[in-house]
Amino acid sequence: MWLGGNIPEQFLAWRNTWIDLHPEWQHILWTEEDVEELAMLNPEAYKNAPNLGAKSDLLRLEVVWRFGGLYIDIDFECLKSFDVLHDHLDFYAGLSNVGAMEISNGIFAAR
Repeated sequence: MWLGGNIPEQFLAWRNTWIDLHPEWQHILWTEEDVEELAMLNPEAYKNAPNLGAKSDLLRLEVVWRFGGLYIDIDFECLKSFDVLHDHLDFYAGLSNVGAMEISNGIFAAR
């Protein structure tokens, strides 16, 4: 998912690590143009979000809730296939590295 401006080359390189390790998956890079075509459940919340980060937070939840699949922040590099997780679990998420038990919204999946 990318909202606002051009995507930095390094982010595209990290995105490609996911494509390389999951060639059989469908990979969608959601952009502002896609949001315009998506009939969001609460478009006013998205429209009134104070910044692009908040808009992205709303959009990622909406997309996974509606379509299922894996959401990953574009600045995450993939080092190993997620096929085992994806094939056997209905939900999984990463944990933030903040010294406390906190589920990250930077990587999560649901059926």
